[in-house]
Amino acid sequence: MNLKSLFTSKPAPEPEIFHDIHDFSILPFGLGDAMTWCVKSALRCQAAGRKGVHVHLVCDVKASGCTILMPLAHATDLFMMELVSAFTSHPLFSSLTLHSSRQAFDDFWTKLAATDPAARATYAEHLEIYEKRKNPQAVVAFHRSKCSMHAEINDWFRETGNRPRLRIVPECATDIEALKGSYPEKTFWVAVHSRLKRLDSGLKPSESGQDFDRDEDFTQWFHFMERTARAFPHVRFVVLGRLQEKPLALLRLPNVVSLRALGMGIGHEIAFINACNLFLGSLAGYAQIAYFSATDYTIISNTEQGADHQGIRYGDPQLPFALPGQRVRYGREKSDSLLKVLEERLTEVGATSALPGEVTTHRFFISPEQETRELYSIVSAQLLPLALKWDAGELEAVRRDLRMLDDTFPHVVSHLPTFRLLKDLSDLDLIKAGDDAMASALAAQKKILEARLVQLLYATVLEPVNGLFPRSMPGCSGMRRDGWCGEETKFTLGASSRGSTLTLEFGSPATWQPMQATIAVEGEKAVEITLEPAGSTHKVEMEHDHTHTRVTLRFPEARALSAEDPHVCSAHLRGIRIV
Repeated sequence: MNLKSLFTSKPAPEPEIFHDIHDFSILPFGLGDAMTWCVKSALRCQAAGRKGVHVHLVCDVKASGCTILMPLAHATDLFMMELVSAFTSHPLFSSLTLHSSRQAFDDFWTKLAATDPAARATYAEHLEIYEKRKNPQAVVAFHRSKCSMHAEINDWFRETGNRPRLRIVPECATDIEALKGSYPEKTFWVAVHSRLKRLDSGLKPSESGQDFDRDEDFTQWFHFMERTARAFPHVRFVVLGRLQEKPLALLRLPNVVSLRALGMGIGHEIAFINACNLFLGSLAGYAQIAYFSATDYTIISNTEQGADHQGIRYGDPQLPFALPGQRVRYGREKSDSLLKVLEERLTEVGATSALPGEVTTHRFFISPEQETRELYSIVSAQLLPLALKWDAGELEAVRRDLRMLDDTFPHVVSHLPTFRLLKDLSDLDLIKAGDDAMASALAAQKKILEARLVQLLYATVLEPVNGLFPRSMPGCSGMRRDGWCGEETKFTLGASSRGSTLTLEFGSPATWQPMQATIAVEGEKAVEITLEPAGSTHKVEMEHDHTHTRVTLRFPEARALSAEDPHVCSAHLRGIRIV
């Protein structure tokens, strides 16, 4: 890639333009350093009596990188993709030139310095530190003066009363407004950046550049945002920074949006920080953007070094130029304290709910325990039909629905015995036997599981409670819940074995006269019985083993009764059991 072809322009001849240099062989390519450099560069421009800044970025791939971060050879692509647009947010941005050749850069500045006194002083300072670029102490001191320390910014605020503000790229601001406009009007937008450098799958810093001390605990932030989805459903988090350091579990949360995933970059993130309701983040580059904005912010995990750079005492709650809603906190945060910070800010601005004032109840006010119970009930209700489908041989349809439930409600289905049983059956059915012994073992295991499924689905005792049979009786048809049977009534009961007894208890027939009936058990001989007016009990001895005991009751006289009884009732069953 030809770096020189990007963001190039000729040196402006106007005397109001201030030329400034950011050399990546001397200064780091960190976002926070770049933002602070831009603000301090604007102060240098004003001190020189100029009105705009022409930014000169030096990225010489043949030169060694900044000694206080990491080699430039690794950083070039990262810098090109992510950081160039940040410099267009310079408060007094005029134009930008990217120099990929040290020789071409020196030729340009030699000519510029000959005619511009301010450029001459800037270039002389640059040459002096460039000669010392291998001296860590000199580079660190230069870095502190140009990128880290806020002393000059604080002094400027005290003298002028003006607060430093970054430039917002108009095109980026338009995109952000379009994004926000696609959500409800009362959405409360929170820009979030929790430093997760340790999780970055694309950044492999050198030993000298490793810096994980300021990393946050991902589990605490994830739990915080997950809880917020329940407590404050109108809050939307926009996670900032590299996608490579964001676990997919975070990006999949329903209340989380990523600008990077939408094809946006740092310029859009800067615009969003200035357009959101709250910035919540750790001590990192995006915190610097929030410092130089009018947006309310809470910066957490501030350190002693951070306070030193900000020009405040460790423990001070605000920066010198901060607005009332802009605060810093110290020490590591847990999900509880993060949620409390958010709740306090929502309360302060009267945005604890996006519901109309007359609404008095809301599903999100239900306790997590009640919500979990309801979810268990909903999912459990779907498992019985699946079990019946499996029992009927619809294996592929069941597998598809099992996968859907497992993907959608893993924390629920893992505790449901019916799901685990169906999952075991499904997995076992897909195993291919390698030999006869394995096939025999698989068949035996499958038989055990199928017997458990039948036991789960079909009872061996069916009796009414308070005069009514259960509402759900799989395999039952032709009978009302009060036990009155039609012309043909069918039951599917659990397993029965040879020598066991099927017992049926009847009340008085509808005619109050003796009534002929037939009990037919699948796989057994049919038995003719007579129902007595005073009630009767009938037994059928099983001569075979049955995984399912399928019973059919036939009442021939029911057809004659149908003209008088719209329910076609004939016999009154009081109970059926296998003993």
